[in-house]
Amino acid sequence: SGDDVFDIVVSQKCAEALTASASRNDFAAEGGTLTITVNANIDFTYQISADCADWVSEVTTKALTTTTLNFAIAENKRVSARSGSVVISSSKGKETIRINQAALIPSIVVSKTQIPMGAEGGEFSVDVTSNMDATVSVNVPWIHETATKSTSTNSFSFSVDPSSEYESR
Repeated sequence: SGDDVFDIVVSQKCAEALTASASRNDFAAEGGTLTITVNANIDFTYQISADCADWVSEVTTKALTTTTLNFAIAENKRVSARSGSVVISSSKGKETIRINQAALIPSIVVSKTQIPMGAEGGEFSVDVTSNMDATVSVNVPWIHETATKSTSTNSFSFSVDPSSEYESR
């Protein structure tokens, strides 16, 4: 009716918590089954209080219970695939879950692939973006890799000797 008043109590649990599906359960005189769902990220136990131990009893079951296991799979920074497993064991046996992870696909991007240079020589830099370590090798004697303090690990600098030749190189 319009004169009924109900109090609602709100409680908030902390980060390490245990919550139950209901804090109050009412049954008819005939009795019934109380099912409590517990959500917890900590270990817990339960106990039937002494004032109801003669009329409340645990119902044991062999039904399967559900537990969620979460695993973080780190980035594979290798150029080869990898695999492993998680083994879940009990006194009655074990289950093996295979884990396969794809290889890193190497990628390298350079800022310049053609460098026009006058006969007097000079300097130039090439920026490199890569998802793996990059190294530089120069296969002609007239170009030299230079290192300066302003050079970042993703930029390579070079000097070019002057040319005394009559043909482009």
